[in-house]
Amino acid sequence: TPVRPPAAPERPVTTRPPRAPATTGGSAPPPTPAQGILIEARRDGDAVLLSVTDHGPGIPEVDRRHAVQRFVRLEASRTLPGSGLGLSLASAVATLHGGELRLTDAQPGLRATLAIPARAGDARAEAMIEQISA
Repeated sequence: TPVRPPAAPERPVTTRPPRAPATTGGSAPPPTPAQGILIEARRDGDAVLLSVTDHGPGIPEVDRRHAVQRFVRLEASRTLPGSGLGLSLASAVATLHGGELRLTDAQPGLRATLAIPARAGDARAEAMIEQISA
């Protein structure tokens, strides 16, 4: 009898890790303990959404398209450590999987969401959600 992975949660799963995830490439300003970073994984129809939200200065809407290009450092982050590869790598991963990286205003902060297509019952997608949720 085949074993089925558990169903994806109906609401976002939230964690607060102590540091920015590796996909930011270290270029994002580190959050204070009170600010934290919100990580969510959920299914939305035929897609899996993986979101990272911070409470930093964010990225102005006019700069978001430019911010996902390789080696780009926006003026506000030029004095911080990093190489300007974090968002471009996240965007490349999303594209490789047929999805997209969405950058939106978190008021305050930025929400970076990987939207990756996944059919209902896709065991890899369910495992990804479960791993993020753990």
